[in-house]
Amino acid sequence: MRVVMFFPKVENSYRSSQAPLGILSIASYLNANDHDVIICDRFFCKDSVENVIKEHNADIIGVSVMAHQFIKDAIDISKEAQKAGVPVVWGGSLATPMFKVVIESDYVDY
Repeated sequence: MRVVMFFPKVENSYRSSQAPLGILSIASYLNANDHDVIICDRFFCKDSVENVIKEHNADIIGVSVMAHQFIKDAIDISKEAQKAGVPVVWGGSLATPMFKVVIESDYVDY
């Protein structure tokens, strides 16, 4: 399976507030189990979400949503994935405890 994992950017921030340790650990596990994983940290990856999804022919998209500041970009990422017909999974310290709200939104499949 080809997986693209996104670490959303925060508007009006010039650098990442933290290393994406959660998606790094998940990517490591998936790679060890024969999945092809690409990580796009949106603070550093300047290519468009649409291009990243197409270029890597993603089967599924993961989005790390750590705090409310990440929501806008997480939604934008999800919308691009949905346009491409790729399922979206949200995780992280904001998305996980609020799973009912997240899964009932129009932006997330899992």
